[in-house]
Amino acid sequence: MKRTILPLFLTILTATIATVAVAAPPDSFYLDLLREGERALARGEVRAAARDLRLACFGLLDEPPLLAGCLGQLLLAQHGAGSGDETLATATRLVEVEERFEGFSRAELPAATRAAIEERLAALLPAETLARAPAFAALLAQRRVARLATLPERERARELERLAAAEPAEPRWRRELAAIDLDRGRAAEALARLEGLPPEGHTACLRGEALATLGRCPEALPALAACGEQASALRFARPRLVCLVATGELDAAVAHLESLPPAVRDDASLRRLRRDLDRARRRTRTAEAPEPAASAGASPEASTPPPATATEAPAAAPPPPPAPPAVEPAGSKPTSAERTRLDALAGQLAGARRAGELDAAFAEASALADRRPGLAEAQRVAGEIAYRMSRWREAATYLGRAGLDPAVRPELSFYLAVARFESGDLEGAKRALAGALPRLAPSPFVDSYRRRILAPEAGD
Repeated sequence: MKRTILPLFLTILTATIATVAVAAPPDSFYLDLLREGERALARGEVRAAARDLRLACFGLLDEPPLLAGCLGQLLLAQHGAGSGDETLATATRLVEVEERFEGFSRAELPAATRAAIEERLAALLPAETLARAPAFAALLAQRRVARLATLPERERARELERLAAAEPAEPRWRRELAAIDLDRGRAAEALARLEGLPPEGHTACLRGEALATLGRCPEALPALAACGEQASALRFARPRLVCLVATGELDAAVAHLESLPPAVRDDASLRRLRRDLDRARRRTRTAEAPEPAASAGASPEASTPPPATATEAPAAAPPPPPAPPAVEPAGSKPTSAERTRLDALAGQLAGARRAGELDAAFAEASALADRRPGLAEAQRVAGEIAYRMSRWREAATYLGRAGLDPAVRPELSFYLAVARFESGDLEGAKRALAGALPRLAPSPFVDSYRRRILAPEAGD
């Protein structure tokens, strides 16, 4: 009987609001019931709260903000008591009050209570019901974002691509995809995804990170400065610090570092950057130090060292230049130790989510590649790591030495084409792309570089 009466009661309740000609002040009895229900809900006494709030809502028919707040808390109490049908009916009526009178938007509720009500509405109601009230339409996006967060990265990227195609005016999906691109070391693709979005907030943060990764610090710094509250997050604090040091803005780098929260400032990934900053400041102080002045009254000859006497040993001759390294034949085989290290470095490359995690791997891989120029596998690993880090000249050098076969791994030839293009070698980029392009799966990233590399010939 209760399940039949409650939906009918709530329907009459909502309809009554529209027919009230003159709004009377709410009866103090119902206001007292509302406060009692709120206190019971805060204590976790959900059944008592549901009883008091149900009666209180009945007396607040002509006060939409009070009624909506009452219905929202009744919703929480009924959910806590396990009253599924009643909870769904209350949620539906709450949407109706918001749709017709904007009662929930105007209700005075603590932020935590409002968030809990919205979360429950998003979980209970179908999309078409939520979409009826603009205040609740945003819950649809929140629901999808929460679901996306539970997916593995590959599935999440596919779902985001679908959402971005279906809702091109929604910037959230493009920002999420750009963040995934950056985690995969694809800064140029991330930058392309952000094109056209308002350059502020989270978009500015991601754009600044992408530009910094590409080495375009003069463009990255204004974008990172527009981050707002997210500027102190480690993800965006690091590229800003890198660019401030790289552009010589050392005082600004110190101020930025000191402004970060202690947990971010003391993160292990910033230690090397702090050392770089300290070294750069010492070099600057040394360069700016004045030359020691000659003592007063001393003649120029007094500051000149006396010539060596016959008994003094002559200065040692400079050492001869080192002999050039022997040229190693191409196709050399790695030793077992080198094979183990190359496999480990390739594993680090596959597991790294951000280019900044590859500094040590690149140092080791490039040292091995330089020591063994004929070892194609070492060149390939060093080149692929350099590509992920957007170190274009090194990527072009190492991948160019690797003797790539586009039929075996066309993506590596594509990496070589991109690295040569970004390094200013357009003709070399065209040659590398010609072998890779017929074998590559189409994607927006591949197509963007195809147009840029072949644009002079294609006329676009």
